[in-house]
Amino acid sequence: METLCDVELWAEWFEDFFASLASLFCRVEPRRTARAYLKALLGPVERKNSWQVSAYIGETAPDKLSKLPCSTGE
Repeated sequence: METLCDVELWAEWFEDFFASLASLFCRVEPRRTARAYLKALLGPVERKNSWQVSAYIGETAPDKLSKLPCSTGE
């Protein structure tokens, strides 16, 4: 079973890890969506499909997830 200390260490690691990826996104909105998406994939979402991940991150539809821009702006 995870302790509070384990969760805090994991959260700190995740923030450091995602900070290294943040420069891949030109705008803050897709960066936030990508961060939430990764947290959902690593989190307690039972089925990792776009609808359930979208619901977990507070979106009403999976549109934002399916339209995450790549780092080249395509």
